[in-house]
Amino acid sequence: MARKINTIEEINDSKETWKIAVRVISLCRVDSLKFMEMVLMDAKGHKIQAVARNAEMVVWKPTLKEGETYVMQNFCVLRNDGEYKTCDHPFKLQLTGGTTLKVQNLSDISTDHYQFRSFCDILSGKLDTHVLVDVIGSLHDVLNAQANASLKKISFLMKDLSGDMITCTLWGDYATKLLNFRENHPSELTVIILTHAKIKEPEGMHPITIQNSMYSSKLLINEDIAEIQQFKD
Repeated sequence: MARKINTIEEINDSKETWKIAVRVISLCRVDSLKFMEMVLMDAKGHKIQAVARNAEMVVWKPTLKEGETYVMQNFCVLRNDGEYKTCDHPFKLQLTGGTTLKVQNLSDISTDHYQFRSFCDILSGKLDTHVLVDVIGSLHDVLNAQANASLKKISFLMKDLSGDMITCTLWGDYATKLLNFRENHPSELTVIILTHAKIKEPEGMHPITIQNSMYSSKLLINEDIAEIQQFKD
């Protein structure tokens, strides 16, 4: 008898015989660390973090693709107790040698997966700073840029549709991408999506800020997608 499909919301560590139908909405591979991390979403919009390490990463690297939909079963369920979490689900999944993945066309799982947080909510301090967030806003003003340093950096004010502003800092390749865009489009309205951003708690007189996470953030600048076009309109 075929095992029934579970929702992500149901998953806990009481067993490992779960079966889920999901879309990979975010995928990050760090080959140097032999580590792969992804965020999965089901038809109800619930999300959960999943990881593959070492030999399992090698096994699943050719199969897993961002945006693809799968039926997945036989994985370990672990407490989601890392310092930074891509989802607020209390558990996360670890792919093993016994995990099975089957590509299926699951059109009932939305491709609309962003969950933008308002700058007001972030600045209020009421969000869990251990959970990474997605943000969207326009570049209002550059506060500091280190284009010639060995580690590139840019800090800027980001403004959302409510008119609230927050300081955002990008490092490394993320900073380079924005610096290059600004150099080539100096007068263009710049709308930015930053996924899996860290919320940095206030330090002394400095307010709450956000910054990219080291590996899992994605930076989209004026890309031709609905979310950015709607923001501009």
